[in-house]
Amino acid sequence: MQQPESTPLTPISKSGRYTLRMQKINPQYIRESKIDGSIEYSFFFTDQKNNSLSYQCSVGKSRGISLAILIGKFSGQYKLPLVVETDKDKFLAYCEPAVGKTLEVDVEVVKQGVKQNGKPWFNYRLNFPKAAKSAGNDQPDSGAIPF
Repeated sequence: MQQPESTPLTPISKSGRYTLRMQKINPQYIRESKIDGSIEYSFFFTDQKNNSLSYQCSVGKSRGISLAILIGKFSGQYKLPLVVETDKDKFLAYCEPAVGKTLEVDVEVVKQGVKQNGKPWFNYRLNFPKAAKSAGNDQPDSGAIPF
């Protein structure tokens, strides 16, 4: 049986408004620091036109606000920042409500140069419109605080 060919993903290279979908989190790529207990993960997003971007967030000493905003906006629920003493399982549970959800986001793109393999390298800044609503089909939990 032949599988249908899929269109390859291309990195977002122009600033603009995109409807992004947060992809499933792969636990093997969650990085835990043994020195300060911080956790880092690069979230992967795609849109309907096969554009993609990865966005790195950290949880550690005095960090975690950007992760709380990211997960809160995509899940449609208010999120407090994760505590410093967290592990992979807590991180996955914290991020789970946003996985698979879509949201309209303003993306600022800054080209950083070219990687060794010849592909361009970009940095992204995500700006969430005021009163951003998750476009996901799931309704927030009845006990959740809406944005």
